[in-house]
Amino acid sequence: MRASSRHLMLASSTFLSMIGPGYREGSVLQAQGSVVIPLEDDDPDALIILLNIIHGKTRMVPREVDLHTLAKIAALVDYYRMHETVELWSDLWIEKVGLHEVEDEHDEFSQPCILKRLFISWVFQKADAFKTLSQHIEYVGTEELCWEYGSEYEVDLEDLDKLPIPPPILVDAINANRAAAIKGAIKIIHDLVQKYTEPTVHCPHGGFKCDATVLGSVIKNAAEVCLWPPPDDYDAPFTDVTDAIRSMEIVTSCTQAEGEAKFEHGVDSFIEASLLAIEDGLCGLDIEDFIPKDRVKLQV
Repeated sequence: MRASSRHLMLASSTFLSMIGPGYREGSVLQAQGSVVIPLEDDDPDALIILLNIIHGKTRMVPREVDLHTLAKIAALVDYYRMHETVELWSDLWIEKVGLHEVEDEHDEFSQPCILKRLFISWVFQKADAFKTLSQHIEYVGTEELCWEYGSEYEVDLEDLDKLPIPPPILVDAINANRAAAIKGAIKIIHDLVQKYTEPTVHCPHGGFKCDATVLGSVIKNAAEVCLWPPPDDYDAPFTDVTDAIRSMEIVTSCTQAEGEAKFEHGVDSFIEASLLAIEDGLCGLDIEDFIPKDRVKLQV
């Protein structure tokens, strides 16, 4: 495809350098008036859309693109540094896609799709969407997150150096938050076991027998959901852990007593309050912490 070098240099700082005087392509362009630049790795459909924008052919620019196409466009925009050039169009596309409207049961929010959405929000610096999406991954993601470039193959997040998104920082931050939340949730069980194992008698009514019943109930329930003994590595979504803990039915001798006052001992309320505190702390990432200085938007 043919393109105007002048338009490319005005729209893209990458092309400005590439076909400038310091590179071979620039020297050929100056000497011959044109130059061929191989772009085999670029998606042709996404590239045509960007070239139509650059050359002012707005009637040929789609008003709506699907998530997969938008992710391809975002990758090229970031690589060629065309953020400002396409900003009006990207805002329109993102509005149509509904970038941060996370629905757990929707097919479009499978892990590869949610990562595409996160990547798009990062490229176009959509702070609210970035925070919402990163929080969603913290809740429902696993360590084996992957990025789907296309229907043909997938790439592990550990190999995200192939993407413009900063892998060691962003991925580690999400996984660290997720792992800390899971560890905190499992610690709730550990704390209960420790409390009812110590010599102090906590039940003022059923005494030792009731404490022993609570202890056995906690351990038995936790073992049934594979949370006791505490696992060294738990590669499951955080929501799976919280659902498992909330499903535990803790019993006491007091609740089983007939004809006597029943005492819950606050075990269930302790578990719920502890889980809510952990969930409140799992609130996603701030995009400002992950935008390179040379890409920060100028405030005017």
